[in-house]
Amino acid sequence: MDTENARVTRTQAAEIARVSERTINRWAQRGLLRVHRPNGPWGPAEYETEQVLAVSERTTEDVPLPETDISG
Repeated sequence: MDTENARVTRTQAAEIARVSERTINRWAQRGLLRVHRPNGPWGPAEYETEQVLAVSERTTEDVPLPETDISG
């Protein structure tokens, strides 16, 4: 498989995952997405399509907030 063809830009990754580009940045900072910069450190970031899809499809769990008595 040619990994060069499997990579997308940040904008494309956001569209694929149906999230904002900022969310893509956050996922990368948390280590959920590997960032590729084939044109050096100042070149545009690229992400593997399969990895973007896998992260976007992961399930989340709702955690209930603690109940507090505000009746005073």
